[in-house]
Amino acid sequence: MAFSKQQKEKIVEDYRNWLNDSKAVFVLSYSKMRMPEVNAARAKLRDADGKLHVVKNRLFKRVLDESGYTYDEKFWEGNNVVVFAFEDAPSVAKALAEVTKGNEVLAVRGGYLDKAALSVKQVSSLADLPTPAYYARDAAGHTACTSRQTRPHHRRARSRSRRYYQSKF
Repeated sequence: MAFSKQQKEKIVEDYRNWLNDSKAVFVLSYSKMRMPEVNAARAKLRDADGKLHVVKNRLFKRVLDESGYTYDEKFWEGNNVVVFAFEDAPSVAKALAEVTKGNEVLAVRGGYLDKAALSVKQVSSLADLPTPAYYARDAAGHTACTSRQTRPHHRRARSRSRRYYQSKF
C-alpha cells in the first residue's frame, strides 16, 4: 500500500512519540499473521501497558537513527512488529513471552532497553524478572503474615515458657 508524504510524516511522528515515551522496545518477526492473532496479542500486551504495531522498516529505522539507536541493517529485513513498553518492561516482556509461546506466527528478534540493544536471550531474561506488582503483593502478604501469624505465635511461646518455668520453680 502506497502512502502519501503527509501520511508518512504522520507515521514517523507516531513512531517518534512511541519510542520517546517507552522504557523498552521489543522487535518481533512475523509470517502469515491473521487479524485474530494480532488482536489477541494486542489485548494481552495492552493489559501489561504495552502497545503492538506493525511497522514500516524504512520509516522506523529513520526514527531509530534520529534517536541515536544502533542496529544491524540486516536486522530490519522482513516483516517486523514492534512492541512498546511504556511503564514496566518486565511485565510487557512476560506478556510477550506468553503471546509467542507455542506461536509459529510471531518470534522475538531482540529489542532495546534504555537505548541499549537486547538479544533474544536478554529479552527472555527480562521476562523472568519479578514485576512491581509481584513486589507489591509480596509486601502486602508479608504485612498480613506479620500482623496475623507472628503475634499469636509469640504469645503461645511466652505462655509455654511461663508454664515451663513455673513448673520448675
